Amino acid sequence: MVTITSGATSVVVHRLDRSHDRPVRNVLHEILGRTDPDVVRRPAATRAGQLQLMLPSYGDEVALEQLHADAWSLQLVDDEHPAANMQYVVSGDMAVSLDPASGVRGLLTVPFREVLA
Repeated sequence: MVTITSGATSVVVHRLDRSHDRPVRNVLHEILGRTDPDVVRRPAATRAGQLQLMLPSYGDEVALEQLHADAWSLQLVDDEHPAANMQYVVSGDMAVSLDPASGVRGLLTVPFREVLA
């Protein structure tokens, strides 16, 4: 079960697809006369990517879109995949569409950036 929470409002999501990148921010300096670079090690950035959320109906998806539009930050909890749990903010334009397979379920696509609590 996947739950998205903002403040006192929680929504259980029917299905969640996600993809993300996690930029590694090391800096490599090529040095003349050497075969290996000098490396400035920096911590990796937080996850950034896209969530595709599905609910039973298109109307429910519009309500979830509004929750994302109103919230400063949201918390995602995935009981089956705890490594996916995170606090995040919306980082771009959201898209609402109808699931082409069912014709009745709504899909909400949300670009996100993980934030630390």
